[in-house]
Amino acid sequence: MYLMAQGQPDEGLAEARRAVELDPLSVFLRNHLARFLFIQRRYTEAIEALRTAAEMDPNVGNPHGWLFRIYALLGRHDEAVEALKLSRRLSGASPAELDSIDRTYARSGWEGVFELEIERLTEEYRAELETGEILGTEELGADEGKPILIARLYAILGRTDQAFEWLDIALQERRIGVLSLRVHPIWDGLRSDPRYTAALRRMNLSD
Repeated sequence: MYLMAQGQPDEGLAEARRAVELDPLSVFLRNHLARFLFIQRRYTEAIEALRTAAEMDPNVGNPHGWLFRIYALLGRHDEAVEALKLSRRLSGASPAELDSIDRTYARSGWEGVFELEIERLTEEYRAELETGEILGTEELGADEGKPILIARLYAILGRTDQAFEWLDIALQERRIGVLSLRVHPIWDGLRSDPRYTAALRRMNLSD
């Protein structure tokens, strides 16, 4: 995480590869490797690593959640929706919730599915503020915080203002997920926006 935050993904990727070579049966390390491949925009390799991790144990690191985000970025919407459903099922979603994803996709397309996911995460975030209890701890990115996850979904949708609104919340709350802001592919389309540069300055990550 530190190497990513400092804009040194090459070093992080090399370390992640060595770790997998030393312990090829570790699902955690394969998920970790996939994260660095994703940061390097090596999406085909990242998908392969995640699929291998999912075959070994889909309950470790939620590889399907990572696949959902990669497929969405690549515009592979059918695969993204299937990965989301697998991720949600493994995290305890009810059959009714999974059916809702299918119905929304059929009616409103992939944007509708993203909006549904944003709505779910927003409701959970509000509940967390009221109770002080982190919800969905078994899901991908739970340790990063709901605000940064919501910001990323808005960024993929191209809704820039909402993306920066939620990024601002994540920065204010010092969420760990902001550490990848400098290198995360989801922000590629927004790096020319002055608000992105301002966010990096707030984190002392600007060049």
